[in-house]
Order: sequence, then structure tokens, then C-alpha cells
Amino acid sequence: MATDENINKLQRKRSTLRSKVTRLTGKLNNEDGIDKAFDVELLEDTLQDLKLMNETIHDLLNDEDYEWDTVDCEKYFDTAKLAIFHTKRKVSANINVSSEFSPPSSINTSVKLPTIKINTFFGGIEEFPSFWERFNSCIDSNASLSLVDKHVFLRGYLDGEAKRLVDGISVIGDTYETTKKLLEDKYDEIAVYRFSRLPFGLTCSPFLLCASTRELAMKHVSEFPIAASMIDKHLYMDDFLASTETETHITMLYHEIKDLMTLMKLPMEKWATNSLKLNDVIQTNKEFHKSTTAILGIDWDTNDDTLGNAFKTSFCVAGGKPLTKRWLLRCIASCYDPLGLFSPFTIIGKILFQDTWILGIKWDELLPTNLSTMWYAAVKQLDDICSIKISRYIGISSHTPYSVHVFCDASERAYGSVLYIVTSQSNVHIVCSRNRLAPIKKVTLPRLELLAALMGTRLLKYFCKEVDIQPSAATLWTDSQNTLSWIRSNPNKWKTFVCTRTTEILQYTRALHLELVSDLSTDKFLLALQRFVGRRGLPCTIYTDNATTFHAANKELIHLWKVITSGKIQQFYAHNGIHWKFIVPRAAW
Repeated sequence: MATDENINKLQRKRSTLRSKVTRLTGKLNNEDGIDKAFDVELLEDTLQDLKLMNETIHDLLNDEDYEWDTVDCEKYFDTAKLAIFHTKRKVSANINVSSEFSPPSSINTSVKLPTIKINTFFGGIEEFPSFWERFNSCIDSNASLSLVDKHVFLRGYLDGEAKRLVDGISVIGDTYETTKKLLEDKYDEIAVYRFSRLPFGLTCSPFLLCASTRELAMKHVSEFPIAASMIDKHLYMDDFLASTETETHITMLYHEIKDLMTLMKLPMEKWATNSLKLNDVIQTNKEFHKSTTAILGIDWDTNDDTLGNAFKTSFCVAGGKPLTKRWLLRCIASCYDPLGLFSPFTIIGKILFQDTWILGIKWDELLPTNLSTMWYAAVKQLDDICSIKISRYIGISSHTPYSVHVFCDASERAYGSVLYIVTSQSNVHIVCSRNRLAPIKKVTLPRLELLAALMGTRLLKYFCKEVDIQPSAATLWTDSQNTLSWIRSNPNKWKTFVCTRTTEILQYTRALHLELVSDLSTDKFLLALQRFVGRRGLPCTIYTDNATTFHAANKELIHLWKVITSGKIQQFYAHNGIHWKFIVPRAAW
């Protein structure tokens, strides 16, 4: 009983010392300045008293209590020693700075610490070699420092992941080597692993697959000229998609592609074609063939040669689940329509999803009644939409000319454009379309019409870039008089929004307009000019070759010069406000 009373009395005294240690530690961590030297000395004396008190108490405890009490005591010593270390570093830095402006005799402090500049180590493998080399040369090899001091130095230069690695180790001399070994084992030996083969699933894997396949194909271009060039242009990941004008050509391409891919150790496994002749060859070779397949995400019925969609009606209905903002996004994302053939349906989902953002609806919050009603009304039409089939063949061939027509329109909620082609037999085919939501920030309808015209221009440019057979003519249509006025005038006279977009439209749509005339008479020339004005609008200025060239040319050009300089034509120009200008002599154009 007497022993327990003595232990309790000693523990109360120790609590007082621990409180003092905690207070001094907090004071060192929260204050700045050289005046901390006194607090450091006071804390070191208090730690010495606390150490003696711990030894007295430990002599009276049994083995189990001694073990638990030792762990508890180490926490106070670790925290205090780190605070002393950081304080001495700050004091040393202040002394070095102030010594540039005052004589050394004016600085009086009892803190003795070597001036060592070591960057803090946060756990980066690349920084560890330089940090460890600096620490070994300045601290670890310093014979004047004890193991405890070295350990305190080491722990003071660690932060982040490196600090968390050794947090559970006591800051004493016996554990210094353990701390060093932990750091060396984790950061010193850098192991570099290299793949022995190209794996699939990395970020670069799609590029590596396509690039490797194209490179292998180009190595055999002399043996398979048609197939190698086709692979370079028509390979999409592990799918090859191409078409030819005749069944003879498609059969030759089939054999070349098959032999080339087999030679490259990448044999083709599945085939799909609308050619009856090639289909017989595929079945003769007992190769896998499907009548309906997905080509780049679009359903293709090879029997009818039509394209469809793979929208999931049951998924969009939500299957009895509550219609939330998250579920609406999943439904919209599942409606894959890369060509924009079903834009009238997909744009409804986009508009409703934009409304959820405008209303500030949370991800798992039920949609308001008006939005859910609009969505389910659109989904009811999905069965009819899924039954729509669009002809894959659009009538383009090398011996039949065709023209392109792009229609652009806008509303207050969205704007878009659609591209059609018209063949020489007056057959009309839809090719693709694009749409985009109007910004949440209100934009005037004429500006949205201008954005629609810009989208149509870009769609036309993309189409002409991707097809091998270029159209004989292209026309962009809009019902906005404001847009036409902006495009036909000088872009520099408008504000930035209109100027930049009309400039881009003009860069894409400038074209060479040719008018054939039966003779070089004044009347025929005026008729050709009037046809040009009727199609492209009244020009402000007409530029022609300079007069010197006309006079020096042959008789036909001389006669043409007389025609365009006649009084009747000059009167036509003056009446319509057209300026006739000649380019400078010897101009490049």
C-alpha cells in the first residue's frame, strides 16, 4: 500500500513536469526569434528532471506496467527533442543573416550548432541520393555528434512520406541505425523494370497497336501495294473498314489483306461484307461471317446494306428505378451516334441535362416532374427511332459527279448543321450532322445562327478532307439574313465575336467560280456576270489581270479587253456600285 502511495505521489510530480515540457515545446514551435535560446535551455533542464523522475518511478513498477509506461514517456522526449532541433536550426539561420550587418561580438547565444545546409527530404526517390550524400558527409561522419544528436538531425530533415515511414521509431541513440536502414532499403536502391513485350492496357497501347501495324504493312508495300496503302488509311485499332467500287476490286483487296495480315502474324478473324461474290469466297474458306455486325459502334446490316443504331430502350426507361441526374447522364452517354444521324433524339437528352445544371439539381436527386415527363415522352419514340434504317451507300463514285449541301439552323436552346449529297441522278442522301447546345449565358439568336454557319463550314471541311472523291460543288444554306450580311461584308468592321467567326467561314468557303460563255460579246459577258451575282451576291470589287497583259495577248484576249471596257459594261458597274481594278503588272497571282 505504501508503495502505491509513493508511486501516485511521484506520478503527480511527473505530471507537473510533463505539463511544463508540453508548454515549453508549444512555445518553441509557435514563436520566432533568437530569444528562444533561453527556452531551449529551460526545456533541456526540464527534460533532465523528467528523465530522473521516470527512472525513480520505473524502479517501483512491475514488468508489465514498466513496458507501458516506457512507451508513454518516449512520446514526450521525441516531441521535445524535435522542437529543440528545429529551434536551433532557426536560431543558427538568424545568426548567419544578422552577422552580415553586425559584428560577431554583438551576438551572444549558448546554442552551438554547426551551420549545415541540407534540403528537407519528402520521399522522392530521385532526390534521395543527393540528400543522403549530403547528410552522410555533414552529420553521419561527424565524430563530435552523439548518436542521439545524429538521430535528431536526421528526423528533423524528414517530411511527408519519409517522415511517416519512421514516425513509430523513438528518437534515441539505439534506434539511429534502424532509422537509417529503413530509409536506405526504401529509397537507396532504385530498381528499374522494363517490359519484355508490349502490354495492352496502357495509355499508349492504342497508338502502339496502330503504329506497329502500319509500320509492318509499309515493310511489305512492294508485295501488297493495295493492301498496305489501305491499312495505312482505313485501320481503326483492330478493325479494318474499306470499300471499293466493284466486286472484282473488293475480292482482290480481301485476298491481299488476308495474306498481308497473316504474314504480319496478325490474321484477320471476322469478316463482314455486302458483296455476294466475296461472301461466297468467305464461306468457302469457312471463315466467320456475320450478316449484322457493329462497325465502329454502328450496326450494319450487310443483307440490306443499311446502318442502324444500338440504343438500349430498356436502359433509357430506367427499369423502374428513380430518374435522377446521374441516371439521365448514363442514358445520354449510352446513345452512341458518331455520325449524328439521330440528332433529333440525342439533342433532347442534352437539353434536359443542361436544365438540371441550370436548376442546380444534385446528382442523386429526383428530376422535377416537367423534366421527367419530357424525357419519358422522348423515350416512347425510341422504338420507332431504333427501327429506322439508313442506306450506307451514298452514291459516290469516281465516274459520277455529286454536289454537297449543308443546312445550318439555330434556336434559343441549340444549333446544328446537317450535310447531304446530291448525285447526278438527283438522288439525295444524308451523310452526317452535328449539333451543340446554346451556352447557358444568353447569346442572341443571330449570333447562334452565325455559330451554326461556322459549324456547317467545319463539317463541310471535315467531309472534303475524309472522302477520296471530291464533290463538284458545295453549297451552304442558312435562313438568317444577319449571318449572310456578316459573311458578305468586310469582317474587320464587326466586333471580335462576329469578326473571328466570319473570317474562319470565309477561309473555308472561298472558291473559284467558273462561268462558261458561248462568245466574247458584251451581252454574253453581262449574262455570265449576272449569273455569278445571282449565285454569290453582288461583289464590291472585281479584280482582273492588268491592262498590259490584255493588250499584249492574242486576238481573243484583245477582243475580251474591248468587251469588258465597253461603255455598256462600265455603265452596269457604275449602276451597281462595282469597282473594277487591275492587279499590278508581274503580280504572282
